[in-house]
Amino acid sequence: MRPEVEWEARDNPRPSMWAYLTGRAFGRFVLFPLLFDMHVRGLEHVPTDGPLILASNHVSNFDPILVGTYVPRTTTFVAKQELYRVAPLALLWHWWGAVLVRRDGLDMRPLRILLRILAEGGTVGMFPEGTRSRGKGLQRPLPGVAYLAVKSGVPILPVAVWGADNLNLKRRMVRGRPRVDIRVGPAMVPEVPSGRLTREVLDQVGEDVMQRLAALLPERLRGVYAESPEGTADA
Repeated sequence: MRPEVEWEARDNPRPSMWAYLTGRAFGRFVLFPLLFDMHVRGLEHVPTDGPLILASNHVSNFDPILVGTYVPRTTTFVAKQELYRVAPLALLWHWWGAVLVRRDGLDMRPLRILLRILAEGGTVGMFPEGTRSRGKGLQRPLPGVAYLAVKSGVPILPVAVWGADNLNLKRRMVRGRPRVDIRVGPAMVPEVPSGRLTREVLDQVGEDVMQRLAALLPERLRGVYAESPEGTADA
């Protein structure tokens, strides 16, 4: 039986810098080069300072660690409650200063924490779909990323990642390391009409984010955004 650990969302989460930097270095120079054939492009689009929201698609449980390892910003990630119920993962996310959220709706307490992090110039990492796509390609977004962006006025950086779901140790022995791509696009600041914040506004911002992610992904992974403008990602 798996040990379970319950962690309360902290009001002022901050990563343990020694754990974050050590984990990043271990992932970048040891773990991921052993597991994957890594291809990272577009890092020139990453702002060097100022508040930022990283918005990524989600195909594998490796995705947040891959994004945190290769995108050069110290990032506070949003983690679903389930990841905090297994002791090793709970400890990792605790060290990395992750913010715990529910997936059953717009969870306001964590959103307020994330808004404060952005107001202090920090970086927040989120997955707009809210869960892994499990081979179906991009899905419609939940409103969390759009809400943060509209309320804070902070730029959103689209980060596409794919390939880590192909990891199979037996197949790796025969075919070698599976290719993993991380592709970063230009940051966007949502255009929001003046007036009351409505669900329609959040939906439009969310759709804009997903369209930009779709343009970074191979066509086969665009899911419900298959009609998005053609990107230049490798198939």
